[in-house]
Amino acid sequence: MERNDEYLKMTTVIFLDDERSPSQVKWVDYGINPKFKCFTSYSAFVDSVIWHIENNKEILVSFDHDIQQEDWDGNEVTGYHCLQIIIRECFNRNLKLPKCVFHTMNPIGKENMEAYYQNALKFEGEQ
Repeated sequence: MERNDEYLKMTTVIFLDDERSPSQVKWVDYGINPKFKCFTSYSAFVDSVIWHIENNKEILVSFDHDIQQEDWDGNEVTGYHCLQIIIRECFNRNLKLPKCVFHTMNPIGKENMEAYYQNALKFEGEQ
């Protein structure tokens, strides 16, 4: 089970998954009495994350990879795409990146998202 004591301070977890609820994700420790905001669509999810960041809210963002969504042009959208949008918007708006965890069961998707996030954190630290 993933655990980081910093997450225990978080009160809001923004959760992206089209199949599971937070109570079904037993392999991630979300802390004590977290307040979940659950999303199955990427556009509402991204808007919520950005709103919380812009309003200086402490959040933890939890990603599934395979969310079975399509964009306006019919292209597949994954949790990885959501992560990319959030990071791009944070950099464009000069906002601090949120804390993120990846609860996806897709091992390749998880590895890709973790690497992308770690690179973004590294870049943020260099600015």
